[in-house]
Amino acid sequence: MINSIKTAFDQGKPILNPDYLSEISEDDLEQILEGNTTIPLFERRLTILRELGGSIKDYTKFIYKCNFDALKFVDCLVLRMPSFKDESEYNGEIITFNKRAQLLSSDLGYLLGFSNMNRLTACADYILPMVLRFNHVFEYSPKLENIITNGKELPSGSKEEVEIRANTIWAVELMSRISGKTSMEINDYLWLAGNFIPETQSYHLTRTTAY
Repeated sequence: MINSIKTAFDQGKPILNPDYLSEISEDDLEQILEGNTTIPLFERRLTILRELGGSIKDYTKFIYKCNFDALKFVDCLVLRMPSFKDESEYNGEIITFNKRAQLLSSDLGYLLGFSNMNRLTACADYILPMVLRFNHVFEYSPKLENIITNGKELPSGSKEEVEIRANTIWAVELMSRISGKTSMEINDYLWLAGNFIPETQSYHLTRTTAY
């Protein structure tokens, strides 16, 4: 996907132009992402790109409105751009992750000196749980182990998927308390460590744009 975007940029496609993104056609996006497979959740990704194009001009307003505060920036982002809203229901309660919003807040925060960076949580995706499982921080039930090992899909918002993500955040929080590093610093370390996990190891498969 990244290579496709770079190719489109090299070919003169105005993919960094918010006005273009806000009205990008289905045909244009299909052409940009053309490859040897169909991009999953294509319609959802098209909607997200259009939303991004329509809102990206407000990023500077977000930053000043949120007073360069990492947590407030996440809240502003989720409120202004619903595609960044990342939550699930679990036993009648709403569990909030906001993985992509926190990641963007972290990236901008390092560049712009946001406050409260130490209060961002880990970004619960699929790489971090795989690393934690490989290093015996996680131990799955036989049923869940079978699902993941055999490449069966875990539905987005399912009990098991929410538990994996929530426990990822809690495990990293405990590491943060022990090490003195922030959750996001540990998050980045674990994500990079995923590059060295043997290819025989599996991660949970969930069809989602949340991560």
